[in-house]
Amino acid sequence: MHVHFGSLFFCFIMSFFTLVLNPASAQSSDFLFKSGRTSYRIVVSTNASITERTSAQELKEYLEQISGARFELSSKPGSRNIFVGYEEGFSIYNEIKPYPNNSECFTVKKIGHDLVIYGGRERGTMYGVYRFLQKYFGIQWYTPYFTKIPTIKKFELRDIEFSEKPIIKYRFTDFFCAQDISWLAHNMMNTISRSTNNIYGAEAIYWGCHTMGDLIPASKYFKTNPEYFAYRNFHRIENGQLCLSNPNVLKIIIDEVLSVIRKYPNYKIYDVSQNDNQRFCTCRLCTKLENEYGGHSGLMIWFVNQVAREVKKEYPDKFIGTFAYQYTRHAPKGIKPEDNVVIRLCDIECCLSHSLESECCAENKAFMKDLKDWSNLTNNLFIWDYIVNYSNYMAPFPNIQVLGPNLKTFSKYGVIEVFEEAQSGTLGNAFEELKSWVLTQLMWNPYQNTDALVKQFVNDYYGAASKDVLDYYNLCCSLISENTHLTCFSDPTKAPFTDQFIEEAYRILERALAHADNDIVSERIQKVLLQPMALECVRQPKEFVEKGKWPKFKTQLLKYKAFFKVKESPENFIKSFESQYIRE
Repeated sequence: MHVHFGSLFFCFIMSFFTLVLNPASAQSSDFLFKSGRTSYRIVVSTNASITERTSAQELKEYLEQISGARFELSSKPGSRNIFVGYEEGFSIYNEIKPYPNNSECFTVKKIGHDLVIYGGRERGTMYGVYRFLQKYFGIQWYTPYFTKIPTIKKFELRDIEFSEKPIIKYRFTDFFCAQDISWLAHNMMNTISRSTNNIYGAEAIYWGCHTMGDLIPASKYFKTNPEYFAYRNFHRIENGQLCLSNPNVLKIIIDEVLSVIRKYPNYKIYDVSQNDNQRFCTCRLCTKLENEYGGHSGLMIWFVNQVAREVKKEYPDKFIGTFAYQYTRHAPKGIKPEDNVVIRLCDIECCLSHSLESECCAENKAFMKDLKDWSNLTNNLFIWDYIVNYSNYMAPFPNIQVLGPNLKTFSKYGVIEVFEEAQSGTLGNAFEELKSWVLTQLMWNPYQNTDALVKQFVNDYYGAASKDVLDYYNLCCSLISENTHLTCFSDPTKAPFTDQFIEEAYRILERALAHADNDIVSERIQKVLLQPMALECVRQPKEFVEKGKWPKFKTQLLKYKAFFKVKESPENFIKSFESQYIRE
């Protein structure tokens, strides 16, 4: 048999150029999908956790929406596979070590022709699936009612390998627009307010808040046992704190907490904390203990430690939580929290327009000292961070720029959980959709570029009007200088807000409305318009009415059931405003 050398050389050259110029053709079998077809199946073990099954099903549905191809969901591998969840029975995992079940870490990796997505069984694998969809296909779960799902004709599985882990262990916010469990899970949030079974593995970690008044209610005990309650100005008071040095108070609290654990066993942490006031007990024994242990917090830790020790005997896996809040914010001396006590440190006094480690805010410096001191006493530190203005929920509140730096600070001091308190009751908070989404991204990884996240959200959420909305957002940010100190009780009638700012805000947002290319975007901009309207309404109420703006604002308030400020319903605000400024 004779083979011509020139023919062999020609074939080799042609094959070489085919590979170089069209590498996809050489790996055509590794197209996850192409032209509405796929040779891949999604494989999830029959032993998979509920979150792994949930995310495998959603992976199938999302890939089908993206590609138009039909993906098989199976418990048995085929010739090309996406494995969802670690399963030692699958040979592809032979050389791979599994994550602990409760780990939220995950790995996404191409092995041969297959893709494996695996992490902790409770939520790690699920997060890996969602990150894969986000990272490679551009899916974004911006709000519970707006998910961006691109359409893609083909996608080739090339060399893929990455792993992630959360910076903050437990992550929670209570923006009203962000309480959908599915949305929270897709954005890597793992904590909800109430314990419930769900397909996303979300947990209610913490039971209760300001619970001492619930555990020993004055309505039940004050008449018969006034000695259980705070001694102030030479008499016992009904509407203050408890007398923590009273041994019967300790016994009742222990019994009540054990009863709560038996009734609600799914929580990890059970609250035993001060009521939301500063009327603490000044009796001789309480004062003596405070002097011994470095102040009000020392008495609180002395008391809570005793509760925690008793709980540990029956429930060694449970924790007792308490506040370091207002008069108990400073760390104690000569005493440490027990290892099953969680300290919930609150920054309600801080400036929210500058980062906590900024040098320009005296109150932030004081908080940082408390944060450092508590971190030296316990490994169980929880942060209660405030990110809204209770004096006017709807008015502009430019604080997004501090969220990432503050979360980095919390991480540096070993914080295990962060709760970002917003407005939980109704819609209407300034830029609540934007803040909610950006916050979820930063709570997972605060080292991301916040400006880039804001721009991405605004571009996708406001469409053709995005440049105008971004101009307005930047106008809000321009209010902040080194001497601007916004707190969660800032007066919107005072600096940094001005009438000139309101005029410029209206001008930009009217331009945004003109650029809106559909009713959905127009409605979203109308909601942003609530911000300058809420400012003008309180700064210039008479002129606001005379200009005919009140009817529109009133309609929007009722539409979103928007609380104007803390504990003031729209109906009550409307009634009060109209009684002063509307003449029949």
